[in-house]
Amino acid sequence: MTLKGDLETVDLPVVMGMVAENQKTGIFTVRRGMEEKKLYFKKGRLIFASSTNENEKLGEVLQSNGLISRDKLLEVRKEQSSLSSQRLGMLFLEKGLISHDDLVSGLKAQVNSIILSLLEWWGGNFEFVEGDIPLPGGISVGFDLKGIILKATDSADEWSRVRSRIPEMEGIPRLCPSLPSGVKKVTISDEQWIVASRIDGLKTVEELCYLLPFPDLHTCKLIVALQDMGLVEEELSGMVEQTDEFFVERMQLKPLIHLFNEILRFIHRRAFDIDRNRVRDLLESACLEVASEEASIFEGVNLASDGSLDADILTANALTVHPDLRLERVVGALSSVVRRFVEVIEQKFGKKERDSITKEARVVVDFVLHQNRNILQRLGIKEDVEVALGT
Repeated sequence: MTLKGDLETVDLPVVMGMVAENQKTGIFTVRRGMEEKKLYFKKGRLIFASSTNENEKLGEVLQSNGLISRDKLLEVRKEQSSLSSQRLGMLFLEKGLISHDDLVSGLKAQVNSIILSLLEWWGGNFEFVEGDIPLPGGISVGFDLKGIILKATDSADEWSRVRSRIPEMEGIPRLCPSLPSGVKKVTISDEQWIVASRIDGLKTVEELCYLLPFPDLHTCKLIVALQDMGLVEEELSGMVEQTDEFFVERMQLKPLIHLFNEILRFIHRRAFDIDRNRVRDLLESACLEVASEEASIFEGVNLASDGSLDADILTANALTVHPDLRLERVVGALSSVVRRFVEVIEQKFGKKERDSITKEARVVVDFVLHQNRNILQRLGIKEDVEVALGT
């Protein structure tokens, strides 16, 4: 059984329901642009999900749900880079950093997040390929697909209501200087107090979601509740200049690394189309070669199975570099990886294949630059990327 289609013409929950009701085993893949999500089914049961979206990876989900600290996440990721066959969740479990119940909760939260985001996609392509699949992560978790879809649909409706009050994640909430007219006293919950304590007129809604120990939707609902009480101004627009480390991480390094990771994923996937048997070792060797030359930037970072590099470890390493040299060093290091990938393609498969891949890669670059145009244009890195691709 193989299913293919376009999300603009097909109801995704109906197709997933067909897979479940017919008790099929296989991988359900959905792609939009450079983003890819996979749902793993075994005899109609959803047992696992994965995503190339950094915010939907298990480590990020565990952190956002308060089940693991950021420091521990980075520490275990660096260890995982030398144990490519070991999954992150199992490493947390073996080290006693989380319980089995916490891991199951994290996996369920991850699946909910991935399906929720899928239901919000207005376009993309899907494919279900039937066949035996290995059990990802070595842990069996059964998910109630219908329940998840219903919950995700409810969450999508909640997001819609929240977005009518918070139209952009880049907006900056501000505490009102006084209580509303006629109000002498207000009572807020512990969670609302935690949110209010972080609102300083500098952090965006996106940054608050990143900082606070709640799921993003819950954080936004708490902000809306504070708005309803008249404690937070409803004008959520405009950016202010920040110079702290948090600003550098979120508004410079993350978008920068995301751009290069999308390029690397694309080259990796296209190279696999040419020669699946040889290309992985070639690209991995190229990455290690560059990493040895920029050890401080690439410490603990290995090539992931999709061709990307761990964004959190790269960011943590970059923040140890002197601010005056940071962007230049990071752009130079990541450009070198792209350049070596392209050189390997030409050496092993010829200039024609290299030109074909770099031509298509430019489309990926333009797409990501358009998504993050306000940030990446200010960084002025398009020329560096073009040089790395040899264009």
